[in-house]
Amino acid sequence: MPANKYYRSSIIWSGQLKSSTSISANPPIFVGIINPMNELILKTSLVFSICLFTWMSWKCAIKYRVALASILILGLVLRVYMSSNSQLHQWDERYHALVAKNLAENPLKPTLYAHPVLPYEKNNWVANHIWLAKPPVALWGMAASIKIFGPTEWAVRLPSLIYGLLAIVLTYLIGSILFDSKTGILAAWLHAIHGVLIQLGAGMISSDHVETAHVFYVELSVFLMVFFYFKKEAHWILLLAGAAGGLAFLSKWHPAFIVFALCFILAALSKKYSLKQIIVQGLIFTGGFLILIIPWISYMLYEFPEEASHVFGKLSQAYIVAAEDHSASPFYYVLELLYLYGEAVFFILILALVWCFRNNSRLQFLLLLVWALLPAVAFSFAETKRFTYLLISAPALFILTAQVWLTLKEKWQPKKLTFLKPLLLIALAVLPLRLLVERLRLFEEQKEPTAFYQNINAYKQQLNSNDLVFGLEEHIELMFYTDVFAAYRDVPADSVLKDFEADGFDVYLMRDYELQAYE
Repeated sequence: MPANKYYRSSIIWSGQLKSSTSISANPPIFVGIINPMNELILKTSLVFSICLFTWMSWKCAIKYRVALASILILGLVLRVYMSSNSQLHQWDERYHALVAKNLAENPLKPTLYAHPVLPYEKNNWVANHIWLAKPPVALWGMAASIKIFGPTEWAVRLPSLIYGLLAIVLTYLIGSILFDSKTGILAAWLHAIHGVLIQLGAGMISSDHVETAHVFYVELSVFLMVFFYFKKEAHWILLLAGAAGGLAFLSKWHPAFIVFALCFILAALSKKYSLKQIIVQGLIFTGGFLILIIPWISYMLYEFPEEASHVFGKLSQAYIVAAEDHSASPFYYVLELLYLYGEAVFFILILALVWCFRNNSRLQFLLLLVWALLPAVAFSFAETKRFTYLLISAPALFILTAQVWLTLKEKWQPKKLTFLKPLLLIALAVLPLRLLVERLRLFEEQKEPTAFYQNINAYKQQLNSNDLVFGLEEHIELMFYTDVFAAYRDVPADSVLKDFEADGFDVYLMRDYELQAYE
């Protein structure tokens, strides 16, 4: 999302702010404005950075550390740019942000409404008290950031920025171990510029920071597995691989089970181990997984039995009941692969499948193909369908794309139609860049901040922990940015509001984004 056109400044108040019955909805005075020329300079600089660091990574391809550093700088620039929007996104970032803010105060009690003063449904994840819709690992990371930096958009997005950069490094390492450093470098570049992953870490796509953490921990588990089976067979590494899978489960539940399939493939098809050794390795991996997940699941069932039962009930029915109208045809994920990875994705998958049976790297290709396709196949039979489920496969597709490109470049020598080779190589390199440009939205007009965000500084100064606010669409955001006791979209009956006043609360109604004291 493009950066804001202005910098917010504090409003100078004239003393008895709390006693005021209204706050003007007029926009605050800004100390700086990014005018159209400066915006053009910003976007031009971004394009220049993409070209520069892409060129550096290719130029230094044989100096792998320099190339990887260039790719990481490119990934950082893109992620910072996309995260620079100074508003929380409606789905699902604002809910995750509020839960994380509450976790910063009480890490073992995930809540949306920390202090619900109106009746609520325990199973309504957008308005309840105890909030178990997502597991805690990603939210704990956001909570730690908020604890350090305060309730800001950057504090919410910083963990995803770190996860995103570390995932690029993991893609490089996995590609290098499975094939070679050239493959790793090219795969890392594809990871760094992947527009949907960048949007995800910026909070622009639903599941946002939770999904970003999930993708990272699945990839970390795969990296540790690959390191164990291809580099160093130390059982503690396999235990850590299982633990990383457990962290993936505690980021976004059952999609993390893919790590078991990948571990089985590496153990069973490497042809190096007896059945007894495979069983022992499976038990070690499962042990690491269970050590991480059992404490939290036990705690949920003990402390929040009704809410936990609802969450696990929904998970168990994912294959027969569509969650919140997320239903689609059985071919939904076929189209989503094109949406996420471009028009060449099926060419890459088919070529990799052919090489799986004709190449000395059969195990490597099979591992990557299962990693790439298993989520799409498995979730195609479920009623609940969301394209974000496919993002755990992204590193596998980056590595396959890199290997296909390098193999075609170095080994394919067509005897006829020789012009096809450069055209194909250019297409495979340009298509990811085209997807990136689409996601950057460089040619969209800058949007002005909403009335709520124009007045956010005023709300921060006036509201405190003794206040209740009703009638605000952005009630979740208000609870995140301010110390208000509770805020709601709807306005209850006058008798209820009077009861709140009798209990000692200061009650406010929001009218055209003006705070008006209830009288």
